[in-house]
Amino acid sequence: MSGKRTPALVAAALAGLQVGAATFVTHLVIAEAGPGSLALFRYLIALLILLPVAARRLPAMRRADIVPIGLLGVCQFGLLILFLNISLQKLDPGRVTLIFATFPILTMIFAIAIGRERFTWRGTAGIVLTVVGVALSVGVLLDFRHQDAGQWLGAGAAFLSAVIGAVCSIAYRPYLQRNPTMAVSFVAMAAAVLFLLIPSAREGLFSGWSGFSLAGWAAIAFIGASSGIGYFLWLHALSALPASNVTAFLGLSPMLAIGLSALFLDAPYAVTDAAGLVLVLAGLAIALWRTEAD
Repeated sequence: MSGKRTPALVAAALAGLQVGAATFVTHLVIAEAGPGSLALFRYLIALLILLPVAARRLPAMRRADIVPIGLLGVCQFGLLILFLNISLQKLDPGRVTLIFATFPILTMIFAIAIGRERFTWRGTAGIVLTVVGVALSVGVLLDFRHQDAGQWLGAGAAFLSAVIGAVCSIAYRPYLQRNPTMAVSFVAMAAAVLFLLIPSAREGLFSGWSGFSLAGWAAIAFIGASSGIGYFLWLHALSALPASNVTAFLGLSPMLAIGLSALFLDAPYAVTDAAGLVLVLAGLAIALWRTEAD
C-alpha cells in the first residue's frame, strides 16, 4: 500500500463507523424533532466543531469552486440526511439500513458509467458481499407487496438518499484535489445548514417546538460533534481513494449500530449478526485487495 492509501483507508473505516454510531443515536432521538430540524442541529454543531481549523484553510480555497461545493453540501448534508430521517419515520430501521446499503453499489455503477473507475469482478464481488452481509445481519427482505403508502414513501426516501450519496461521493473528487479538505468540509456543511433552515421552519422549529429532553441534547451533541470529524475523514478518504472503495466501508455502519443496540438496549445479537459482520469484512478485504497489476 502506498503512503497515502493506508491513512485514507483508516479514515474511510472510521467514517463508516461514525455513521453507524450516529445512526444508532439518531434512532433514540428521532421522535423529539422533525427530520429537517434534527439534520440542522447535527450539522450546525459539526460546523462549530470545524470552525477553528477551517478558518485558517478557507483563504486557500478557489473562489470558483465555492458555489458547486455548496450545492454538493446541500445534497450531501441537507437532502441526503433529510430523506434518511424521513425514511426512519416511515419504515423500520432494518429495511432503511438494507436499502441504504446499496450506496456503494450505486457509487460503483455511476463511477464506471462515467469512466471514473474501471469494472473488475473482484471489486464488484467484494462490494456486493458487503451488502449481502448487511442483509443477513438486519434479517429483512425487501418485500413491499403488502405495505401501505407511508412505507413505500419511506423506502423511496431511503433509496433516494443512497442515490444522492453515491453521486456526491463521485462529484467531490476534483474539488478535493484543488482545495484543502477542511475548507471543502466547512463550505459544504455551511451551505447545508442554510438550506436546512427551510424544512426546519416548516416543521415548526422556530414557533411551536417544545425542545429536546436532556438526553436528546446529549444525543444531538454527540451526533453533531462526531459528524464534523467523520465528514472530514470521509472527504480525506475520497481525495485519495476511488469513491466505490470509500463507500464500501459504509457496510461497517449497520454492524456497529447492531452491536450498540445489543450492548445498550439489550437487543438480541444473533448468529446471523456475527455472520453478517464476517461477510462485510470479507467483502471489504476482497474489494480493497491490490495486486501488482493494480
